[in-house]
Amino acid sequence: MFDLINKYLTLGNALLVLIVLLLFIFFNLKNKFRIIIPYLISFIFSIYCYEELILKSDSKIISLGDYASGNYFQKQLPGIGYGPPEKGQYTSLKINNTDTIYNVNYTIIDKIRHTPNSLKNSQKQILFFGCSQTFGEGLEDDQTLPYYFGEETSRTFTIKNYGFHGYGAHNIHALIKTLKKDNFNNYDTTAVYNLYWYHIGRAINNISGSEPWYEVENDSLVLKGSFFERDNNKSLLNTNRYIVALNNRLVKRSNIYKKHFNKASSNELKDFSNYDIKRTLFLVKDIADIFKSYNVNFSLVLDKQLHASKQVVNFFKINNINTFCLECEISDFETNPIYRIPLDGHNSSNLNKLHAKNLKDKLLSLRLIN
Repeated sequence: MFDLINKYLTLGNALLVLIVLLLFIFFNLKNKFRIIIPYLISFIFSIYCYEELILKSDSKIISLGDYASGNYFQKQLPGIGYGPPEKGQYTSLKINNTDTIYNVNYTIIDKIRHTPNSLKNSQKQILFFGCSQTFGEGLEDDQTLPYYFGEETSRTFTIKNYGFHGYGAHNIHALIKTLKKDNFNNYDTTAVYNLYWYHIGRAINNISGSEPWYEVENDSLVLKGSFFERDNNKSLLNTNRYIVALNNRLVKRSNIYKKHFNKASSNELKDFSNYDIKRTLFLVKDIADIFKSYNVNFSLVLDKQLHASKQVVNFFKINNINTFCLECEISDFETNPIYRIPLDGHNSSNLNKLHAKNLKDKLLSLRLIN
C-alpha cells in the first residue's frame, strides 16, 4: 500500500487529477464563472508538461520497500528525534525510472543494525557511530563498514553499529547520553564516530523537528530543547502534520522543486559560519568527554574536507581527541566510481572494505585495539 502511494502520489499525477476535476466542473457548471476554468486548465496543464515532459530526461529516483513505507523510522523519540524501528528485517529498494539501483535488506536487532560477524560475549567491543554511511545505506548487512572491520580483525570483537540515516552530531550526542555506563563495564571498548562535513548542517536544522537543539553559550554546550521549540512550530505535531506530509511528498519530490528550489543550504564546509562549525566541534568534544568518563577509547574519523580544515584539526588536537582521515589514504578516492553506489552516492562495499582495513591499521598504531 505504502509502495503504491510512494510511487504514484506525485505532483504530475496530482495535477492530472486536478485537471480531470476541473473538466468535470466545467461541463456541469452553468454560471458565468465557467469561462475561467479553461484558463485554469491551461495553466495547470503547462505546469504538468514542464514537470513530466520538459524534465523527462532527468532521472526519477524513487525509494520503495519498508524503508519508504512510513513504518521504518521511529518518530518522536524523546531527546534523539527519530531512530531505527523495532526488531526485524526491512526491505529497501531504490529505482531510477525502471532500473534498480539497489534492492537490499536491513536487519535491526536491539534497535541497531545487525552486524552478522559480531562475536557474542567477547570481552572486547567496538561501537560505530555516524550517519547512513556508517549504517550502510543501500548495502546488505554483510557489506557495511562495521562488518568488514569484523572480518579484518578476525571476528574477535562484539560489534555494534549505531549509525543511522540522516544522523548528525546532535543526534549522536543525544544517543550516547542514553547509553548507561553499565554498557561498558567489564568490556575493553573502543568507539569510532565517522564525522562528515555535512553533519554540521544537520545540527542547524535536520529532517525532524523533534530533534535536539543545541547552542554554544559562554563556551559551553547547552541543550535548549528541540527544533520545534526553537521554531515555535509545535502545531506541526498536530493539525498541520498532514499538510507538511503532503508538501514533502508532492512538492519536494517533484522535478520542478528539485531543479529550481532544492538548493542545499551549504555545499561545502566553507559555506558554514564559524559559529555553526563551533557547535558541532563542541558536540563532538562532549561526546569524547562522555566516553572518557566511561573509560572508553574514542577516535574520530574525519572526511577530507574536515581533515583539510585547520580550525577543525587544531580544535581536536588541543582537546586530545584522536583523529584520522580514511579517505585521505585512497589516492583515487575522488575519481574512481567503484567507491560509490551508482546514482546514489553512498559509500559502496568496495570503499567500506578499504576503510575497514585502514581503520584497523590506524587503531592498531594508536594501540586502541590489539
